[in-house]
Amino acid sequence: MHKLVSPNFILALIFVLVGLAMFSVIVWRQLGGNEALFLIIGHTAAWIEFIAIFYFRKKPPAN
Repeated sequence: MHKLVSPNFILALIFVLVGLAMFSVIVWRQLGGNEALFLIIGHTAAWIEFIAIFYFRKKPPAN
């Protein structure tokens, strides 16, 4: 089992949150309305899924 609060996990979380915040502000100012909302929600869900798969993947056994 993984230790959930590791330094790498915290750094990845901060990096992704800052990136998504900048992305959200830019998209909201450019598009506005429902299109921006769907785009922001979709990208946020995709990044969360990517990080969860990467962080909780099964590592191969060491030889």
